[in-house]
Amino acid sequence: MTRKQLRESLAPFSKKSYCIPLAHLTLDAAFWLASLALALLAEPLAAKLLGSALIAISTPHLFIIGYDACHQNGGSHLRVICTRDAIMRDRRSHLRR
Repeated sequence: MTRKQLRESLAPFSKKSYCIPLAHLTLDAAFWLASLALALLAEPLAAKLLGSALIAISTPHLFIIGYDACHQNGGSHLRVICTRDAIMRDRRSHLRR
């Protein structure tokens, strides 16, 4: 794969959009609030533990969204890194053959 082909294949990942990050923020915040309500308002202990576990899962998602907002990249760096990593793994597998 040439450098030009690589740039063309990564081009869709570098476009910035505010629609997708706002949708992620809305869904993650709603999920976090629902988990908080479950943890605080549920009567059985199992439901409280489930709500606490869901809060522990959703908190890092909100942190990543805040981090991306502070650095103004909208999550695109994660997609580019994952794509680059997949391409490099593919290249290495061809070299081993």
